Amino acid sequence: MRHMPMRLVAPRFLPGAALVAAILLVATPVSSQQDLRTLVRQSGFIFAGQIEKIGAATTGLSASAQTAVVRVVRVIDEQPPIDEVKGRDVTVRLRDPKTARVGLEAVFFTYLYGGGMSLGLQEVAEMPDDGKVDEVVHAARAGLADDALRSRLDTASIVATARVLRTERVEGPPPRGEHEPMWWNATLEVASPLKGDVKAGATITVRFPSNYDAYWGNAPKPTPGETAIFLMQPARMVPAMPMEKGEREGREDLTGLFLLDRLDQLKASEIERVRRLLAK
Repeated sequence: MRHMPMRLVAPRFLPGAALVAAILLVATPVSSQQDLRTLVRQSGFIFAGQIEKIGAATTGLSASAQTAVVRVVRVIDEQPPIDEVKGRDVTVRLRDPKTARVGLEAVFFTYLYGGGMSLGLQEVAEMPDDGKVDEVVHAARAGLADDALRSRLDTASIVATARVLRTERVEGPPPRGEHEPMWWNATLEVASPLKGDVKAGATITVRFPSNYDAYWGNAPKPTPGETAIFLMQPARMVPAMPMEKGEREGREDLTGLFLLDRLDQLKASEIERVRRLLAK
């Protein structure tokens, strides 16, 4: 992902939501101001660290005038979780090397650009570390997670806690290519309806892709006997299948309900969160 150069303007630290509202990223043009939630969305690895060397890099990564070796003092947020890095050195490609100095302690908002023997991180922004930023970053990440789930709840035709009674392969024509979803059906017994025209005790058939490739791998793969919250999506939410060279074109006419995204199946313990988001 390409990121616009940014400069962080960090006013005096304020608690909770006030800080989220107060911290702004001033980009070019100035009219495109973004709040902390946007900053957290752009960052996959946020940590408190101390600059140890400038113009240097850790093992396996190239050094330049923009890179610095930074010791990870505290991991604040990582998406997805990676190996334990607290206390380790990482390479950070700095936004503005002119403002960096050895010994500088800060909170670094970054995303991964390289890995292997050590981590290479691209800096999005940084701010002073007063120990209070962790809570605000976590609140911003939770807000982003709620936004994503709310979007799936909005499009779902039926939302319910249900038990998987059985699964079976859907018979169909030969796969057109490597990204074929290879549909299976799951028969669900509804325990607690949360959205849609469905009653407790009803059985519903929902379709899910069994393919584990990069395109479909994050979709739910329900198994018989498990109980979960299912966000059953209409056929219009099924994405068009990407076609590789030599694959046959065409898209089957789909009807029914589908599980397509990792958020379309949640742990049953998330029910109060789901109810809260549905109520808004």
